Amino acid sequence: MLDKYKVKQIQALLSEGHGIKTVARLTSVSRNTVRRYQRNTPRKGHHGPAWRAMEAKREEVKKLFYDCKGNCSAMHRFVKDTIGVEAPSLRTLQKFCKPFRLELRQSRLTKTGRFETPPGHQMQIDFGEDDVCVGGEVMRIHFFVAKMSYSRRIFAKAYLSENQGNWLDGIESAFRFFDGVPRELVCDNATTLVRDHYAPKNERFTDRFDWFCQYHGVTPIATAIRKPNSKGKIESGVKYVKYNAVVNGHFEDLEALNRYLESWSLSVCDQHRIDDPFLRGPRTPAERWLIEKPALRPNNRPRIAMARCDQRTVDKNGLIRVDNAMYRVPDEFALRSVQLVVSGDTITVSCGEWSTILDKARDIITARDGTWSNPVSKDEIFKEKIKELEKDEFWNKMQAPQCQRNPSAYDAAFRAGV
Repeated sequence: MLDKYKVKQIQALLSEGHGIKTVARLTSVSRNTVRRYQRNTPRKGHHGPAWRAMEAKREEVKKLFYDCKGNCSAMHRFVKDTIGVEAPSLRTLQKFCKPFRLELRQSRLTKTGRFETPPGHQMQIDFGEDDVCVGGEVMRIHFFVAKMSYSRRIFAKAYLSENQGNWLDGIESAFRFFDGVPRELVCDNATTLVRDHYAPKNERFTDRFDWFCQYHGVTPIATAIRKPNSKGKIESGVKYVKYNAVVNGHFEDLEALNRYLESWSLSVCDQHRIDDPFLRGPRTPAERWLIEKPALRPNNRPRIAMARCDQRTVDKNGLIRVDNAMYRVPDEFALRSVQLVVSGDTITVSCGEWSTILDKARDIITARDGTWSNPVSKDEIFKEKIKELEKDEFWNKMQAPQCQRNPSAYDAAFRAGV
């Protein structure tokens, strides 16, 4: 049993707003003992001096909370300099800002509106991950998921990672699956795609992703940070793939898993009834696809996701060097800086609105035999030049035997009037 003096000391410290840990340390008793007396001790103001100091400047604290976008960890560093009060513990600050956080969440909910897009206009993309049994072993599989915003058709493909090459390969695989290209591509703020969300539009995306979108003629859109409901269609699509397509599945390898995912998209996903009371028109993706498919642009460009991007300057003869080989491009590209996409058998050359595709086997210039395969041979060009020279009067005079043997005859023929 504690003596009356110790009990009064504990009750006094508790009534001043000190915490259990602090009271136990100051009075040299256990925390459980302090808790037992805390239940029967009324507290003055219920909070300590740091809380009361912030309460006196509540509006300033609220403004700082909003300026820090609801991040109390970042806000904790600026409390003393901005508000002029001693910074409390992070936990105390989080408790004090709890009402502000609820207001902030409510304001975000009211600002996010529901919207629909026309057929063929938009495709949303994202990655999800789950544990799947592949080859008799449970592996962490990353699922690329693409969803057409109008029809709600879903395409999914499995990868072992989420690197930039897999993002771009997933997009091109979706174009192949849908047999068309939309006008907009909505993605989240993955670092492989977005460099800086708040940067100007021409500097917002990574160089390779930006060039990839220009190549296919789509407009990339990065959704708002920490607002998954701004791309709710693809968020629900990723969940559908994880909790429907691959539940309790066993696959021989990654290729078998991807074949299954395509079959699942056609047989299950396309026939699934869309449970949305605000949706107008047909209720299944397969029915809505009949409306959206004609609105897509044709997918007729070579795939470049796994290709190498580079930059070259075309020389005055219309030649560029790629992988230690020379290739001829149209005259419009001469002396210009061009973008290259080097894939398995082709080289795509583009500069502004101009673009051409070179065949590595057909358009290479071979130095061994002095010919190039696309234009006519050098021997034929030499013969054409000779024919042109034969029409020139002075060149014919120079070919006369006397001009070839006697220099004075040459002077008589060509420099008589000098």
